[in-house]
Amino acid sequence: MGGHRRVLDEIWGVLTNPAYKGATAFGKTRLGERRPRLRPPRGASEQPRRNYSKYDVPKEKWTYIPVPAIISEDLFEVVQGIMADNRVRHRERLRGPTHLLQGLVVCSQCGYADHGVRASKTTPDGTRYSYTYYKCGGTSKSHFGGQRVCSNETVGGKALEQLSGVT
Repeated sequence: MGGHRRVLDEIWGVLTNPAYKGATAFGKTRLGERRPRLRPPRGASEQPRRNYSKYDVPKEKWTYIPVPAIISEDLFEVVQGIMADNRVRHRERLRGPTHLLQGLVVCSQCGYADHGVRASKTTPDGTRYSYTYYKCGGTSKSHFGGQRVCSNETVGGKALEQLSGVT
């Protein structure tokens, strides 16, 4: 899967790079005040290595530099139109976001992020109900060659969300 992703990323780069139509740009990003982080990345220091963040600059402020064109500007614009249509037609998840704290809760034992899991049960009288719980990413055997790296227990979604004060 990783190889396919790399190829798709390279194709995406070709389809969106204006250098292929004969114009490249300078000044597309700028450095600025460091953005606040929700939590440090797993295994990284709480103190960031750099004291700045990278910000996108509006296209109107870019400096364009002419380069030899590989394809016509018309063909490039047709491709941009097709990609814009694809973005409009892209199907969003019908249910929307399902786990309020996903990615914000970190396991105190191993440092992996907890993720939300939706489950359902049937009571003895036949009534079905669904619930959410949060599970540490380190407890998944499939991600670590058949071995868990964490023994932490799951946490009920309602209890955790009420504890956080978000609900």
